[in-house]
Amino acid sequence: MTSPLNLRSRLDLTRDFLGKQRDLLNKKDFSVVQKYKSDVATEVDGLIERNFSDFVLENFPEDGFLGEELPELRREGELTWVIDPIDGTKYFAKNIPLWAVTISLLDSKNNPLLGIVSMPHLEQDYFAVQGEGSFLDDVKINVVQNTLSQELKSSQVAWDQSYDFGQMEDLGKSSIADDYMKIWKSVYRFRALGNGSVSLCWVTQGVFSAYIDLYRPKSKFLDIAGGILIAKEAGFRVSVTEIDKDHDQILVSTDKIFEQIVNLFPHKNFN
Repeated sequence: MTSPLNLRSRLDLTRDFLGKQRDLLNKKDFSVVQKYKSDVATEVDGLIERNFSDFVLENFPEDGFLGEELPELRREGELTWVIDPIDGTKYFAKNIPLWAVTISLLDSKNNPLLGIVSMPHLEQDYFAVQGEGSFLDDVKINVVQNTLSQELKSSQVAWDQSYDFGQMEDLGKSSIADDYMKIWKSVYRFRALGNGSVSLCWVTQGVFSAYIDLYRPKSKFLDIAGGILIAKEAGFRVSVTEIDKDHDQILVSTDKIFEQIVNLFPHKNFN
């Protein structure tokens, strides 16, 4: 068992755990379950999540646990491990490699202390430990080297829609649509991968100049907690601002792009 503050050891053990799941993640014959409308889960999601729960119990029994698929495994602790076993399950189910296993360790205030976003089919493993920088396959990520554009008008921006837009009240729906349209009109390209963790990691590589989610349910933070830390430790500016008790707005970019986006929304508060 490791010390509660030995984050590097925790990271190494977790990466080793993920390496042992590769055969399961390469499984081609699996069942698919409809969760909600077009949202799906596979048996692999549940198996990975249960395996990770067992891993945490064995190695860090004092820690809490929270997963995307199996609420019965939830446990409380001063530190909490969170996992989305397959972020982008619709892609995984169709054998499209735009999915990731995302894991993070949160403190009592839900601040990520370590994060991993593993994309085995793309042979990309991103990880970060608080205060130690971010890495892609053991190579340190540098915000200056990886940023393609510092002008919003020539930038590709990734946006995330982690809520059921069709179920929103008309007033809220109209307001959010108007806000996204402001960005759309101000950038070169506006992209939605449908996978927040991958989008955040690709911000650090310069594929996107920014990541934005204007109305993210707090319950969906576990999907992107690892990616948020990876971007922050790579030197990107990260804003997670509470809108109401159930939702946050999130913006991640370089300082210069950040200010250009904020200037589009004088009525919004980006901390």
